[in-house]
Amino acid sequence: MKTSRPMALSHGVFALSFTLMACGDPLKFPQDLEETRVIGVQVQSDSGYGWPGADESAEVRVLVAGPDGPAQLETAYQVCLAPETSRGVPYCAGSALATGQTPSSDDVSFSFEGRSGLLPEQRVVILGVGCESGQTKQRGSPKDWGCSDGSNALRFSYETEAASVQNKNPQLDRTVLSYDNVEVEFEATKVAPTCSGPRILAEHTALIQLKLDTKAAEAEEVLQLSHFSSRGRFERQYTILDVDADLSAESAIISGIVKGNVVVKTSLVITETGRLIGNVHCQSLAIREGAYFSGAIKMTEPKPVENA
Repeated sequence: MKTSRPMALSHGVFALSFTLMACGDPLKFPQDLEETRVIGVQVQSDSGYGWPGADESAEVRVLVAGPDGPAQLETAYQVCLAPETSRGVPYCAGSALATGQTPSSDDVSFSFEGRSGLLPEQRVVILGVGCESGQTKQRGSPKDWGCSDGSNALRFSYETEAASVQNKNPQLDRTVLSYDNVEVEFEATKVAPTCSGPRILAEHTALIQLKLDTKAAEAEEVLQLSHFSSRGRFERQYTILDVDADLSAESAIISGIVKGNVVVKTSLVITETGRLIGNVHCQSLAIREGAYFSGAIKMTEPKPVENA
């Protein structure tokens, strides 16, 4: 699946156009989901933050996906302090703060307790390995861990600063995804994909919109949207959603908060829930009742239609 550049980036709306391309490249691309992979790690403390405080615990969920649905995975993990600089593969720079194993499951999760005495700037890391077959083999440091039967070890990591005890995780449970203005229902990660969603024809350009809930839009931090496909290939692995970034697109619909200049070739729509602070350069502009806009407007004269 080949994607073009993002059509719009904001905490309110993400729009993306893409075109299918032929598959046959022998190289491995990070956005290809051709085998079981760990594609994400989430840490959430009791109070909803990205790292637990001294009197809290945190739940860690490891998102595992593959082209054939869920996979049974046994894991081993270690929580520790990381080096001051974050370069290359993360590793432990001291003794473990927590360590453990999880039994084979298609819902990999574990918890650990927060520690007192950590400075806000200290880096912390969770390192782990998962095995579809065999058992986890824990010898030496986590980077050397593997599977007892020699099968491929699925590695995962999560690195942040202890200051994340003050970083509230965005609430994404009310995220709405639409394809060419038709809402698409999310499928649970535990359920094998049914492929019941819209089909994208080769050489067809489609509009994908990702609308975040107002609480997520007000987080005022950069979000990363990762792209994965079990058939076809996305042109890139991820897109950055930045509430303060300037936007450039063919057309755009703003339903959340955008702080920055917006340049679109054709039409811009600010919906009743949209908030735009910045200058606009477009061909046509529609501001719905209830929307907020503060900035200057520069209109582009449409190209004359040529007679057949």
